Amino acid sequence: MSCGLARVVVVMALVSFAGGALAKKKPLPDACPGGRFPVTGPLVPGGTTQDAVLINGTQVSIDSGCPVATAHVKRTRRGTRLIARWASCGTLAGPVRVVLKLDAATCESLTGKFKAHKVHHTLTSQVATPPDAFGRVTDPLPPGAVVLTQDEWNQAQQRPDFRSIDPAQIAADRAVEDQNAAADAEAVMAYVTGHPDLAPQLLGGVDPDDPAVAPGDDGEYLDTFTDGAGAPRTVSTLGTRGRWNFLAKNLIKFPTIGNQLQLYTEYYDGLASIDPALAGQYPSPAQASGFGLADVVGYNVSLAAAYLQFVPLVTPPGGFPPAGYPSSCGNEEGAGEGRDRTDSCGHRAGGVWNNKVWGLKWNTTCVKDQGFRGTCWGFSTTASTELFVAKKYHRWINLSEQQLVFQTKHLWYPSFFGDNGGPPFEKIVDTGYTFPFENAWAYNQSRSRTTDNVAMAYHTSCGGYNGAQSAFCSDTNHQGEVICFDFGLFRFCAAIGPDIPTTSGFAPTTWTWFWDPGNQNNSFATLVWALAIFQKPVVAAFGVTPSFDTPDANGYLTYRGPHCAVNGAGVCTPSPGCECDRGGHIVLATGLIDNSQLPAGAPAGDGGGYVILKNSWGTCYGDGGYVYVPYTWFKQMVGAAAVISDIN
Repeated sequence: MSCGLARVVVVMALVSFAGGALAKKKPLPDACPGGRFPVTGPLVPGGTTQDAVLINGTQVSIDSGCPVATAHVKRTRRGTRLIARWASCGTLAGPVRVVLKLDAATCESLTGKFKAHKVHHTLTSQVATPPDAFGRVTDPLPPGAVVLTQDEWNQAQQRPDFRSIDPAQIAADRAVEDQNAAADAEAVMAYVTGHPDLAPQLLGGVDPDDPAVAPGDDGEYLDTFTDGAGAPRTVSTLGTRGRWNFLAKNLIKFPTIGNQLQLYTEYYDGLASIDPALAGQYPSPAQASGFGLADVVGYNVSLAAAYLQFVPLVTPPGGFPPAGYPSSCGNEEGAGEGRDRTDSCGHRAGGVWNNKVWGLKWNTTCVKDQGFRGTCWGFSTTASTELFVAKKYHRWINLSEQQLVFQTKHLWYPSFFGDNGGPPFEKIVDTGYTFPFENAWAYNQSRSRTTDNVAMAYHTSCGGYNGAQSAFCSDTNHQGEVICFDFGLFRFCAAIGPDIPTTSGFAPTTWTWFWDPGNQNNSFATLVWALAIFQKPVVAAFGVTPSFDTPDANGYLTYRGPHCAVNGAGVCTPSPGCECDRGGHIVLATGLIDNSQLPAGAPAGDGGGYVILKNSWGTCYGDGGYVYVPYTWFKQMVGAAAVISDIN
């Protein structure tokens, strides 16, 4: 072998040996990010006994008295080594030094030494999970969550709608929900104990053998029926929590002096709208404010009973839409993309809508569709506000149900799972809430949503939601955007809504409760006052009966009897001549029509006529989204009702 060739062979062998050695050498692990490590203390005399070493990258501090210092950091195969020094710490005047090591495998175990003049501590600790952490950075992100940078997270924390999502917070929110539900149940059961004959109507109950009903989320129900287009339709109805929430508020608020005075004001103003001389025959609201509760109630009961004396004096409504009435639903102010509607069906030839005019007809906005979510309480609240704005300001608007649901479920009554609830009247009034337009945050019908009641979780809530605000959607009941930030070993999450710089400016200022379950005739008389004389919308709650699911081809419901007997635990026993329900529901009552005024060929309504209800199940339900329920049905099924009294 030549000398030159030998050199080449030797060099290649050396290179091969060096390459193999480098390939086998493992890279050093990343430096541990740190965290909070509780230690037996105080390390600094006189400091907190609940001491801890805090490590954030290269920054080290000690709760009992050592401020943030930059440590020397060294990575080794056994872990991350940090050395931090202070000229003094709290009561320790001399040099202070801490040497720390975090294990390489998990970065969660700390060992070390703390030294100062005549002070020497050996440290051993495990990282503490922050109370507001969603989990570890190695855990899966919440579905659809967005991970933010430090600066983005800091900015998000300044938002008024920022609210942390973590297991402890979710559990605390659920505990408050349970307390509120227990208080609602106590109020309802106390009333039913004194009025046992009203138990079926107020408590409600589902026939467990009804094939149309299935369990929904958080005690709600899934109600399946065939709509007016002949297609199967499934809606989410309220469970016991939701229906008793509205009922309890009604039972508690209705008899109070404040509510009774407001109801008297409605009667007085209603008379004045007919003829000021009529109102002049009664004490003014200011004078009535000095009366006792019994006297005010006496006036209200007597005025309600006299409705037949005053209804004929009301000026009949015009037969044509007023100036400014929108030519289509898309032309309502703020309508946006129309994701809160399904406009595939129209009004029926023999229905009331195409043939008659009632006082609030032209003030009522387009029928909406709550989709697969149990948000009827939000739709009835926004619908009543829209109607009142049209009546008072001659503006036909479309308000955002989605933002109201977010506000209610994320901030006012925080929760993560379950649509159950009632209209948040008090919060709207107390906070001065102004409704945004629909185009500020389009509603998501969540028709592909599935529910896991064991894990208390939703899946695929945002399928098909491609609106301008589609980034603000999540598998939660409020559907705000879920944001997360990874800090050290832990992940922190929260929810926010989209930026809404301006709103419609409309804020309801008063709702008045008027339904007295113990006096159905007087309550119905007040309903007549509200719709025919006050001419204001009414939000009403009841159990969805099979007859409500199946009005005739023109939207007329057939009365099949009162509610069947219930056991108080949501179970109903069916029998001939009565109906069980399929969960609770809340809708908007907009008018009345006596049998003598019905279109030709329409069936007579039991009790003398029909209440005109605007539903939130789309236009293929009933008569283009409206249903006409007999007076008797309304009296015997409704458990709570309130009228919107004013709006700014």
